[in-house]
Parts: sequence; C-alpha cells; structure tokens
Amino acid sequence: MSGKTGGGGSAGGRGDAAGCRWHKTCGARMEIPGHYGKTFTCRPGKVTVRRRRVHCRDCGNGHYPPDRHLGIEGGGVTPGAAGVIADIVGDDSCEASSRKLRNTAGIMPGSSSIDRRAKRNSGSLQRFEREEVIPGEPSSARGHVSIDGTGVPMRKEETAGIRGRQEDGSSKTREARVISDGASWIGNVCKELFCGRPVTYILDMFHLSEYLSDALKAIIPGAAERRQRFEADKARLKDNRAAAVIEDLRPHADRHEAVATCVKYMESNISRMQYGTYIKRGLHIGSGVVESACRSLVCMRLKQPGNHWSVAGANAILLLRSCIRNNRWADYLDWKAAQSRMA
Repeated sequence: MSGKTGGGGSAGGRGDAAGCRWHKTCGARMEIPGHYGKTFTCRPGKVTVRRRRVHCRDCGNGHYPPDRHLGIEGGGVTPGAAGVIADIVGDDSCEASSRKLRNTAGIMPGSSSIDRRAKRNSGSLQRFEREEVIPGEPSSARGHVSIDGTGVPMRKEETAGIRGRQEDGSSKTREARVISDGASWIGNVCKELFCGRPVTYILDMFHLSEYLSDALKAIIPGAAERRQRFEADKARLKDNRAAAVIEDLRPHADRHEAVATCVKYMESNISRMQYGTYIKRGLHIGSGVVESACRSLVCMRLKQPGNHWSVAGANAILLLRSCIRNNRWADYLDWKAAQSRMA
C-alpha cells in the first residue's frame, strides 16, 4: 500500500473504500503483510480464494477487506450459498436439510453445523427486524393487531421455572385494535404489551360464525332454511344487534349443547362484537391471516414428528422462516454487510 492520506482516503483521510488505510480505533496506519487463502462454500460448491489481509502494527488488529465488504467476515459461506441454506433449513429438519443440500446443491454442511448457523443468525435477524424500516412506510397512529397462539413441543429443561410472562414494554402506536378468537390469555398479553394504552378488542367474525353455524345446525334441520337464518343473523351482527341474536337462541340452549356453547361464547364477548361500528370506522373484523400464518409458519416446521425444541432453537428457526417468507433475506444480507463494513 503506497501513498499518504489525501488521494485515496475518505473524508478526513481516515480510511479508503475498503476501510483498510487507517485503523479506525487507534488511528495507526494499516499494513498489508500478505495474501492468504481460504475455502468458502458457495453455490457451485467449495472455492478457495486468496485475498489480502490488512494489519495494524500498533494494536495488532487486522481484517480481510473483501470479507468485510461482502459481510462474510469470520464465516466460510458466501451470501448466495447462505440463501440456499436458509431457504431449505427453514422448511426441514437439520438432518433433512443437510441431505437435500448435499444432493441438490453440492453443499455439504453437517446437521449440527446447520443448527449452529441458524442460532448464530438469530441475534442479527432480531436486530434487523427491529432496526431496518422499509422505506416509504410512515408510522401510523392506529395499529391493527391480530393474535393467535399455538403450542410447540419443548424440551423439559427449557420450561422449568418459566411463568410465561414478559417484561413490560411500550408501543409506538397510540391506539391499537386487537382481533382475536376471544381467548382470555390474549387480553392478558395485550395489557402487558400496550401498557395501559387504548386498545379496542374485536372478536374475530370467522370464529363467531363457526359457533353460530353449529348452533343453527342443532335447531334447524333444513339446509336452505338454515343458510337463510345464518345470513340473516350475520347481517344483524354487522348491525350491532348481537343481543337480539342471543335472545333468539337462548330458548334452545337447554336442549342443545351447541346452542348453549354459542350463547355463552357470545355473552362472554358481546363487548367485542360491535361490528357495525367497527366497519364504519374502517377496522378489520377477521383474524384469518394470522391464524393461517400460525399454521403455515409455526406448526408446519416446529411440530414435525419427534421435534422437541429449545427456546433458542425455536426462535432461530421462526426468525429465519419469517425473513424468508417475507422476501427480506436479500435485504437482511445487505444490512448485515453494511453492519460489517461499519465495524
């Protein structure tokens, strides 16, 4: 490396495009002791490349500018191969992913290596999801929150002593709308999440319709008549007349369990059934999207036969799947490379 500061340096003369002319911490001049080889896993397979290393004689620190520029410093997998691995391991077990990568892409990491990589990525993925805001999306004063939950088979040692409560945290939204199936635990979670901020709880119309359909099947045998009554009751619900629907069903509750269950469900959630008001205000009344995601994103991967997860492992896979499904993997790699270059 020849020349002094001025021609090739950045503003202030402290670093060039590769960040290797002057050490950012101690300010000393960086030297190039030589070029060193390393084998990387890429899409075509294993590739060995020689790249230069820069070194600070004063403090002893150094790095490889090409590795830092690509965001693969300290690793042995290129961004292209990392994307292939992430896509496959997000859908299959580590053992199955290792086999598929070997047979289809010629990439041969072991199952334990895949597991470690997923967990290693989880921390940076969490930071990426928190810090990286999609351009052009302004913050909103009103937020719609759809909530559903599912159990995941966990290792016994992972659940010992856990009460299932989170630390209090504030929300950026000034008011929130929570659409759910009416489970009591959802209200408890929202109290902690929103810390006293205004929350409107909306009972998911699809869940209510299922209860109503089962009740009407018990008291109206004819399909055509039952369908007509079902549509009429839904229209009354959307006109803020849930109490009238309950009163029409109540006389049948003693003779039919499905009717009694429906009446109890509606009475317990009647404050969340002001659908006419919600619709006029432009609010959502269904939580189908999040329930579908609960099945496709969580259950299909974490509830495979024989699975028992650690908290760290389950969180790592869910972060990976979410990033892939949201088509943000390329954005994540760009963000990760930028973080590496700023180090």
